[in-house]
Amino acid sequence: GQPEGQPGSRSGGAITGRVVVADGVGAAKVTVSIRQLGETRGGSGQTVLTDEDGNFRFDNLAPRSYSVFAFGVPGYVPANATPPGGSTTQYYRIGDSVTLNFVKGGVITGRVTDAGGEPVIGIEVSPLMKRDADGNLLLSRFTGQPRYTDDRGIYRLYGLLPGSYIVAANGRSPSFGQASRYDGEMPVYYPSSTVDTAGEIAVTSGGEVTGADIRYLGERGRVVSGKIIGAVPVSGPMGFGGTV
Repeated sequence: GQPEGQPGSRSGGAITGRVVVADGVGAAKVTVSIRQLGETRGGSGQTVLTDEDGNFRFDNLAPRSYSVFAFGVPGYVPANATPPGGSTTQYYRIGDSVTLNFVKGGVITGRVTDAGGEPVIGIEVSPLMKRDADGNLLLSRFTGQPRYTDDRGIYRLYGLLPGSYIVAANGRSPSFGQASRYDGEMPVYYPSSTVDTAGEIAVTSGGEVTGADIRYLGERGRVVSGKIIGAVPVSGPMGFGGTV
């Protein structure tokens, strides 16, 4: 049978494939998108779900070159993923069969406590990749998916690419997302440091680092303000100009 959400007609060209996780197991109900060469990720490409064995199919395709992406595989990362979180793009033509391999991501877990040893609840904790899997220092730090501490102050960062990370409690930007009780307070990096003295944590594929505890200081941060002078081109759907 056809995977859920796929067109019924097969009159055009087709690209088929499978999303595979560890040990050759197919990943069910994974979102897969296809886009023509040169089309942005915000384009009108097709999107389907894999079936119970990880198979997918795109029909009615014009004779073009296409890229195929899968996402929504919890705890896994693309096998060909490279910092800062992208992947080496391959292109396919109608008639091709595609295998998208995913590997288990790494994990960092620990506890955030205050100066008195009490749990810091509901604070955002973010992983920032500092070095790739070969130990090369990255020119810009890739911020992975942030998580929140539970009622015990425990956080768990999962689905991480192999590499070296620094971990920030309250590293969020107050300009984005919902308001937090910790807005205006300085971020604190593992173990209880500023960004320049933060400890690095090495992560391997499928490995789990435990005990990465953070002592949160809860100190008020400083404010930097200013003004952009000169013409700033307005771009983007929300009309934003320059970014500081």
